[in-house]
Parts: sequence; C-alpha cells; structure tokens
Amino acid sequence: MIFAVPQGGEGSENDKSTTYHIIDTESTCPRTNKRKLKMYLTEMGVPTREHKTVLKKLGFWGAALAPATQEEILRAAHRVLQ
Repeated sequence: MIFAVPQGGEGSENDKSTTYHIIDTESTCPRTNKRKLKMYLTEMGVPTREHKTVLKKLGFWGAALAPATQEEILRAAHRVLQ
C-alpha cells in the first residue's frame, strides 16, 4: 500500500503547497504496513511512545492499514499520483 504523510505541522493538509512523504510498504498486510509506518516515524524522530497517537491522527489505524478491495487500492494510488 501507499501512504501519503503530509509535512508541515497542524492543518497542513488544507494548504495547497503541502509537501507529502510517500511511503510504499509494498504490502496489503495490516501488520506489515503498521510496522513499516512505525519504522518511518522512528526515522523522522518521533518517539516510540508517540507512534500510536501519530498514526491515529494521520488516519492510519485499524481498517485503514489494509485495503478492502483491489478497486480501493487503485483509487488510493490514483489520488496519490494526482
């Protein structure tokens, strides 16, 4: 799966000049996606104790870690590439 993480702090998603980090986990397994996202957060300097909070704020928790259908995968990839 591909995850787009906005850079720039609170509310930056609404700014037209927002920069995104693209994380491609190359997996549809929720456990693998969560592990790779946590590795990314560690590389960005986020303390381990804050990983769950940050992932939830970004919307990368629960069902969002695994696509439901192939169509959802394609829609997500299309949004990222626009």
